Amino acid sequence: MNALSQSTYEPMLVEKLRPHPRNIRHEVKPSDELVDSIRSSGILQPLVVAPHPTLEGDYTVIAGHHRLAAAKKAGLLEVPAVIRHDLLGDEKQIAAMVAENLRRQDLTVTEEADAYQAMLGFEGWDVKRVARETGSAARRVRERVKIATMADEHRRALDAGQLTLERALAIAALDDHPDLQEQLVEQAGEDSHSWEYYRKQISATAAWRKEMPKVRKELEAAGVKIVDRPDVPEWRHDFPYDRPSRKEMSFDQAAAEGWMAILDDDCDSAGAPVWVREKPSAEEAEAALSPEEIAAREAAAQRRARQDEVEAALRTVVEIETEWIKEVCDRARRGEKDVITVIRAWFGHELVKLFAYGGGSQPRQNLASLCDIKDQWDRATTDKLEECFTGNADFNTCLFTLISARSNIANLHAWRSEPGHSNGWLALRADLGWELTDAEKDAQALAAELYPAKPVPATDQDEDLDDEDGDDQ
Repeated sequence: MNALSQSTYEPMLVEKLRPHPRNIRHEVKPSDELVDSIRSSGILQPLVVAPHPTLEGDYTVIAGHHRLAAAKKAGLLEVPAVIRHDLLGDEKQIAAMVAENLRRQDLTVTEEADAYQAMLGFEGWDVKRVARETGSAARRVRERVKIATMADEHRRALDAGQLTLERALAIAALDDHPDLQEQLVEQAGEDSHSWEYYRKQISATAAWRKEMPKVRKELEAAGVKIVDRPDVPEWRHDFPYDRPSRKEMSFDQAAAEGWMAILDDDCDSAGAPVWVREKPSAEEAEAALSPEEIAAREAAAQRRARQDEVEAALRTVVEIETEWIKEVCDRARRGEKDVITVIRAWFGHELVKLFAYGGGSQPRQNLASLCDIKDQWDRATTDKLEECFTGNADFNTCLFTLISARSNIANLHAWRSEPGHSNGWLALRADLGWELTDAEKDAQALAAELYPAKPVPATDQDEDLDDEDGDDQ
């Protein structure tokens, strides 16, 4: 006997209709538009009801809770209804509610999820039966049931459209790992690329957590000691173990070679622990060095000491250089042609570098020291200096050019032969007659030793010239 043969259609008194106690709709709040429509045109689609289990003559609403609430607001005394005599008991009634609302596309995702979850609580019901009774796909039922277990704030975000179903399902899949779930929730609003990256990373961590107990048992069976990850980063000198290794080896091999294992979320998600070994004492480390390693370490210490000595001497030259800058600017103020010619040739270069190309931070820092140099100038000439700053173009140009081009010669890197800002400053000084001090000559020699110039590759033009020479021969 089909459902149609077990149903009757008739108008029902509103006072005889009872909302279902297990209505799958979370809220029944009819819109003003629905109330106005029913007031003017009545209910066009009948409600679906079933005989009430205890109140004779009353009926339980299966489908149409919103229409019934709207009819009450509109003042209707009767509504059309289809009475389903075959829908007796919660099992059939909830299944019918789900099927009806799915057909009308009237359910939110969480309402559908809760309804499936309720049906799975019926005796003898499984996913296949829920799918059969509601006309849903089994995969859909399984997915929605995951949503039913999500935290309330995530469910609200899903119903409000702030969280997509795809992302909600990914979050729900981590319900055994609340900390990872929260990490993924934080990324839910990110763009697709970022979301997918974090989803894969966090899902891999969850899968590794599931695998870890098995790996732990295998390590213990092989006799490998498992240790906690130190709080100290592995690159720090006080890391308590030798540098960790992630090389592939059997657990038996690791035990035989004295390796210990770190087993936590930060390990390789493919199932490999981080291998560590006890760090040798200073005496043991010293004894383990080869003659070549000892010689290399001593040579490095000697280079460092020599570099410190050279840079200490260069710092005294910086003070001399500052006084020299003052002297050159005074010469420009007095109109000495040899200084003015050089400065004018360099001025445009420094101006373009500083303003057109940004110039990096160094020129700006140098210009910020203009006031310092002014304050350090001979106090007896303060009045003249003020006059120069306001009225002497050659002085201002000279001061600007020297300070914006100036480089820190106390750093040995400034003496490398590669092109750069330091080389420009050294060339400008040379053009203005600066003679290298002994400390600077030492720095130049040491820089050439520590930072040898890279060979310049032959140009196509050079190759063409070689070919021409060969033809001439």
